[in-house]
Amino acid sequence: MASNKKDHNIFSTHIFRYGTIFLIVLILFFVFKYNMPLHGKKTKEEVVNTYINALQSSKKKAILLLIPKTHNAEKAVQEKLQKLGGNSFQNIEIIYLSEFGHFMAKVTIQGNYMTAKNKNKEFSDEIYIKKIKTRWYLMLGKTKNGIPNSFYKTKLGVDPVEKNTKYPK
Repeated sequence: MASNKKDHNIFSTHIFRYGTIFLIVLILFFVFKYNMPLHGKKTKEEVVNTYINALQSSKKKAILLLIPKTHNAEKAVQEKLQKLGGNSFQNIEIIYLSEFGHFMAKVTIQGNYMTAKNKNKEFSDEIYIKKIKTRWYLMLGKTKNGIPNSFYKTKLGVDPVEKNTKYPK
């Protein structure tokens, strides 16, 4: 009889341990899936700064993480990297233009960099960012249902809302 009671206690202990582990894994899964979004950023400035840093270091994946999961942007990101990737930007000026209130903006990034032949070259890059729910995203590429990013580039009244002349190091 003592052996039967001991086996029952061991069985109960294993159920408790495995049940606890399963519950912890389940909780972590939901926390990461629903509360820790990997795409986008909390502020528009974070999107722009991450984009600039990713361009300078040619990090395609970092740029793709700024784009909503609803977009196919591999080709568009590759084109941006071919145009400006790997350059060390200087004298960066960032201009935010609001097109649709405070949930979407056209961003112009200007500055210069040194070419491989030690020539100073000016650059300008335009991007669109959009706030979806509580996060800001880089609007690049096409949506998965085929709507091009140019859909977002409508010519409604464009008013400057913010100009950041100093890029954070």
